[in-house]
Amino acid sequence: MSVECINAATNWFQEHGGVINKDAEIVFNSEDGYHVVSKSDIPPDSEICRCPLSLTMSWLNCRETPPSGVRDMHASSECRHLVGKVKNETVSLFFLMEERIKKTDSFWAPY
Repeated sequence: MSVECINAATNWFQEHGGVINKDAEIVFNSEDGYHVVSKSDIPPDSEICRCPLSLTMSWLNCRETPPSGVRDMHASSECRHLVGKVKNETVSLFFLMEERIKKTDSFWAPY
C-alpha cells in the first residue's frame, strides 16, 4: 500500500469518527507489515487509536438487528443467510470477502 493509500484510509477513518493520536502514524515495511509507530514521545495511558463500532466489520453487521452503533448491512448482505447456520467467525470472513468484491462501492473501500 502506498503512502497515498495509507493517507486516504486514515482520512476516511477520521472523517467517520475514528481517532488516531497526533503523535502516531501508520507505516508499512516488509518485516512487520502495517503497524503504528510513534513520531514522538507519547505519555503513558494516552489514547493511541479509537475505532467507533460503525466502522467495524464482523458478523454483527449481518444480524437482523445489529447492536447499537454497528452499521446495519442486513438488508444488503447475502451473508445474512449464514447467521445462525455457521460459526460467527465464518460469517465474518464471508462478509469481508463480500465487501472486498464490491471494491470502491463498499463503504469500507478506503480501508
